[in-house]
Amino acid sequence: MTSIDVSRRAPACGHELAPEPTILARVVADIGRELDAAGVQHAFLRGIATFPELPRGSDVDLCLRRRDLPAFTAVLELICARRGATIHGRFRAGFLAQFHLHAVERDGRHAFLGLDVHTAEAAFGVPFLAADELFSDRRDANGLRLPPPATSALVDFLTPYLSGSVVHERYASRLKAVLETRGFGTRARALARRLLGSRAGAALCAEIEGERHDALRARARRRRCALLARRFLRAPLGSLGSLAAFGYGVRLRPLWKPGGRFVVFLGTDGAGKTAVMEAVASELSAAYRGTEPATYHLRPGILPQLDRVVHLGRRTQGEADWSRPHRAAPSGRLLSNLRVAWYALDYFIGYALRVLPRRRRNALILFDRYFYDYLVDPQRCRVRPGTLLVRLLAPLVPRPDAVIVISADLEQVQARKQELAPEESARQIADYEQLAARGERWHLVRNDGLVEEAVDSVLRALFVGRAA
Repeated sequence: MTSIDVSRRAPACGHELAPEPTILARVVADIGRELDAAGVQHAFLRGIATFPELPRGSDVDLCLRRRDLPAFTAVLELICARRGATIHGRFRAGFLAQFHLHAVERDGRHAFLGLDVHTAEAAFGVPFLAADELFSDRRDANGLRLPPPATSALVDFLTPYLSGSVVHERYASRLKAVLETRGFGTRARALARRLLGSRAGAALCAEIEGERHDALRARARRRRCALLARRFLRAPLGSLGSLAAFGYGVRLRPLWKPGGRFVVFLGTDGAGKTAVMEAVASELSAAYRGTEPATYHLRPGILPQLDRVVHLGRRTQGEADWSRPHRAAPSGRLLSNLRVAWYALDYFIGYALRVLPRRRRNALILFDRYFYDYLVDPQRCRVRPGTLLVRLLAPLVPRPDAVIVISADLEQVQARKQELAPEESARQIADYEQLAARGERWHLVRNDGLVEEAVDSVLRALFVGRAA
């Protein structure tokens, strides 16, 4: 049978000059060199097929021993500081630690990279392959250590297959090529039988070679249960502890230390906050892959408008009314407090039911206006200006990770929208800009020029800690 190359080397570039590596590609290269210099055994598993080119928003998987994780974290922080990258998010559950990296490249583009560090290959937190079995002295053409081809191909396929019953066509094709290669195929079959059992391992390899993907999906749950049962029989206490640690990291820890990014955009009508927010959501799709950004206008919307409750569900406002934000006079003192309490309750319930579940999946949540708007423009929701309950509840509603105040010159604002009188627009511009000085989570971004310039300032505020 013909031997094939399964080393996942970067494609040759002929006589063309290779593009200069990006900052995040240099970070990955530095990680390999620093770990080698420190004598830390490791292996790059996935995401480096095109290295040193890394597509925007790539995920790179690295494996090392658990005892080396603290040292690796310190090395990563030093490398990022040296290269001008930032670690904007961290997550850990069981045998997986995730680091989300950001860098502003030399051409001004914002680049993102997900770095997944495995201390063992696991399904639902229960390890089925130790890190030591993934280490190899072989290097690819770009100097990054890779695991043995047979082990790598099988693990790449098994990890999503056992965790989520997912059959990735690319991983299945690569494993098929390995199984059909003399030497590599023998080792892959032996490892599959050891992990899944003789019959199940042989059946899985046969289905891969025959490209019977429907059969693979149909038997995924049974094989996952069989593998977990084998692990529990061999090490019951360790497996139970691993499952508990995984459940804690995935289900419980996000309740008080959630991931993802929760961002609020404020600004007067005509400042351009909606256009900037939509452009930011598009730009950040590379950083939050696999989850659609969730966008809300003013409130989460769990509770209906108070007017609809009073009128027994009947709509009292049409779409044309929204173009006149001050169409009605504010309510009296008692009703204004009732409105504020009702809408504040929507923020608390909405955060628990809509925002927090998305943050557990490392999603992006954006609000076009928020409770803080009642401090500047309460009349929009028929709330009496100066209502004490607004000031009392503003520090208590769920806090976003960042509040972006979009502002512009009065002439620009009035040219974009004439929904408010010039004097009211001027007052709101001044009040929103004053609001932006409340703390480190608040950022003032000017939108007097191109939207792209405002988007760049927003991204710098979110990931670098300051607006441009």
